Amino acid sequence: MTMPDRSQSGYSLIELVVALLVATVVIGGAYTLLQSGTEFASEQRGRIQMQESSRGAFDVLTEFGRKSGFGGLPIDVSGREMPTGVALSVRNNADSEKILVGSSLPDIPQVMDDTDVLVVRGSLDDESIYWLSTDPTAAFELDGDDETQGDLFVQSTLVNGQSQDLAPLIETVLSARSTDDGTAAIPEALLVVSSFDPEVYCILELDPDRSVVSDTDRLKLRVLMPNSDEDRTANLYQSLCPGATFPDILRERLQQTSHSPGEIFVLGTLAVLQERRFYLRPTSDSENDHPVLPPLPMLSSARVLPGTELPYGSDPSHLQEDIATGIIDFQVELGFDTDNVGGNWADGVAMVEVDDGEVEDDWLFNNPGDDVTKPPWADRDPDDPEPLFQYLRLRLVALTDQVDRRHLAPRLTQIGDHVYEDGHVYNQSPYTTLRRLEWVTTIDARNLRRYR
Repeated sequence: MTMPDRSQSGYSLIELVVALLVATVVIGGAYTLLQSGTEFASEQRGRIQMQESSRGAFDVLTEFGRKSGFGGLPIDVSGREMPTGVALSVRNNADSEKILVGSSLPDIPQVMDDTDVLVVRGSLDDESIYWLSTDPTAAFELDGDDETQGDLFVQSTLVNGQSQDLAPLIETVLSARSTDDGTAAIPEALLVVSSFDPEVYCILELDPDRSVVSDTDRLKLRVLMPNSDEDRTANLYQSLCPGATFPDILRERLQQTSHSPGEIFVLGTLAVLQERRFYLRPTSDSENDHPVLPPLPMLSSARVLPGTELPYGSDPSHLQEDIATGIIDFQVELGFDTDNVGGNWADGVAMVEVDDGEVEDDWLFNNPGDDVTKPPWADRDPDDPEPLFQYLRLRLVALTDQVDRRHLAPRLTQIGDHVYEDGHVYNQSPYTTLRRLEWVTTIDARNLRRYR
């Protein structure tokens, strides 16, 4: 009898079905695991991007906040006290206002509703301060025909033999000059502070086209002072000063050609004054590369001529220098040493702070009940110490740009003095599927000079 050839036999239908089911389960599990891993990696990437973006934004804000007043500009002067100070000011809870009020320029960026604008002034970029030294031919010479303009001289070698690097100042003058293609000169702001009295200072307009910097040992800067008969940028700069004129005492000091033994040889200091405004702006669909989410706001910076509503270099692009995306709220709070029961952090005692807006505290803009026209110290006894601005607190709220269907963000209720209603867009989907992060930092402003 012949035996069957088993090498020719195949799988039965049942075996094939079982194998197919097992393969389907294995492949399905692998796909689910792969998809879960991909989603997790995407969510992690979104969190990392959010943290890096918000950390970068905080670094920029903190850096510029600490530079405020650099060069000798005081925090505030009489008539311009916080929050509308000089070195620092705050525009609280914007309501779709343009950051350059009254400007007729097109396409001025908007500010997100109920967010703040932080204004910082000082020598912000090169952080250079130059000495104006006693000079045999004077450090400042008035124009004989027009006493509202003159020449300011800066030497590379001072009378005591010390030297200073004038290269950054030369570069400022050259880059501010008008060009052959019709670009107008930039009227940079020059902050001059008396070495004899820091409360005596002025802000002058640089005329770069008539300045002479070919002699790198002695620069001649053509400067313009306020002139009631002319439309000068210098007139606007003086809004940051306690007066609207060039102080006579400073003029006399800078025209000094010698000094007595033991007398200070530095007549004053010079710095290039700048202003930046940090704000949160809405973005357009064209700026959004996410298929699910509406456009997220952008933290941006505007560079303007100090104390004016004019964009730097008459270029509107300077009004929108983006810093970080995914920032949905930006709030600024001001801490004051009011000498009340809370004391001063500088003394190691916590400042008084409440969040209900009903009890007086040391903070402005930390709750919606704050009224800038009626701060806690407005009705103080005349014998009480005058409250001084001491701390700048910044708050940022950032979102990821990756949807996490398994995540439900807690309802936003209040950030600083910004109150969120239940129906606010950020308390609705798809924003509730985004992970959120709040950043807070406090900057001690004790090193900023006060005009008193």
